[in-house]
Amino acid sequence: MLSAVQHMHVTFKEEVWLWRGEAEDRYRLEPGMHTRVLGDGTALHDAQATTREHTTTLLDKARAAGLDRSPSDRSYPDLALLAHLQHYGAATPLLDVSVDPLIAFWMAVFADADDPVKAGSKDHLDGRILGILRPSEDRWISPVDDRSYTEVAAQSESGYLWYRPPYVAERLRIQRGSFILGAFTTPHEESTLNLNLGDVDSDFLAKRMTRMGQRGKPAQRTAEVICFKIPRSSKPYLRELLVSRSGLDSETVYPIAWTDHPIQSFARRFGRTIPL
Repeated sequence: MLSAVQHMHVTFKEEVWLWRGEAEDRYRLEPGMHTRVLGDGTALHDAQATTREHTTTLLDKARAAGLDRSPSDRSYPDLALLAHLQHYGAATPLLDVSVDPLIAFWMAVFADADDPVKAGSKDHLDGRILGILRPSEDRWISPVDDRSYTEVAAQSESGYLWYRPPYVAERLRIQRGSFILGAFTTPHEESTLNLNLGDVDSDFLAKRMTRMGQRGKPAQRTAEVICFKIPRSSKPYLRELLVSRSGLDSETVYPIAWTDHPIQSFARRFGRTIPL
């Protein structure tokens, strides 16, 4: 599995994949704010507007709590503040991804972000590694972009965006973290984002894997998302590999400074499972 993911990561010049690891493979590809909006019973035709409304409320409350200031006492713009809140557990319209597939594997096999030592807490469940195609450069959001969230959300309606945030949290730097931002589309079994999931009958990924390392023209890409299932039985072995071979450990991936505790407490009040 590590070889297959790495093959997709480095082989195809015109395809750059952004990686996401999930300890459970039973959920939609869905940002936390979308989960909150759906859980509140919002009508689907109002879901995008409701997402914007409550994201704006989240930003306002974070600023009122004084959480929008950098260590040098500069104010974070909307997107940087959302990235900061997201990495401490608040539900936002941003979807976490990393340029490093090993970080995605870590997230999939170390299930509990609040207590990573409880690594095996979801070993009875299959996990997955997701790759999302990096969009064209005209859909990249700069780390220093100071537009309002509302303005950027309007742009995302014509296609998903890739946001590379400034390192407002040490976790973002260590995890090589970035984010996908897309419009809230009518939810189906796989996702609420405006991503092209392709045609199941033309599974280009499976066709590529069967010919991995062989000469010849590879199957043409037909989707903007790929998925590798992690069988539950492989999680302990993958954990051992990551710890012993990659230099990753819980303290490295999830550093917590004393000054982080206020934002952790705030973020929990606006988590994915908290009703609107």
